[in-house]
Amino acid sequence: MTRPRLVTVGEAMVRLTPPTDQVIRDALSFDAFVGGTELNSAIAAAQYGLDVTWVSALPGGPLSDRIVDHAHRFGVEAVICDSPGRVGIFWVELGPAPLGSEVYYDREGSAFCVSTTESAVAEQLSKPVDAVLASGISLALGELPRRA
Repeated sequence: MTRPRLVTVGEAMVRLTPPTDQVIRDALSFDAFVGGTELNSAIAAAQYGLDVTWVSALPGGPLSDRIVDHAHRFGVEAVICDSPGRVGIFWVELGPAPLGSEVYYDREGSAFCVSTTESAVAEQLSKPVDAVLASGISLALGELPRRA
């Protein structure tokens, strides 16, 4: 019996977070995490036993390597289109209750925004697939992500 197959398409970013008791403007250090709706969803689905492929675009370099390693660590196949641009970053300031957290995105010019994953997506969809996931924010990042 084959496992259900999911293909996700979208940007993954590096999340930088200062210690809980600090705000971004005063922080001396930041913890780094990998984040992004489509990759997080792919990881969750893989943990439930689905066969999952995540399609994205990243430039070469250690931040991209970290993102791909993170996907592989959780059993997600990463199909990465080599791209100019950069890795998107988002900053999260963890506020105490009742304030909540603040999120600031820095993704203009990111690899996913400036390249096309269209042929990689088409290749994945030429194989049997049970579901495809792309979030609205990924589609809103520009014409190239929408086309894919």
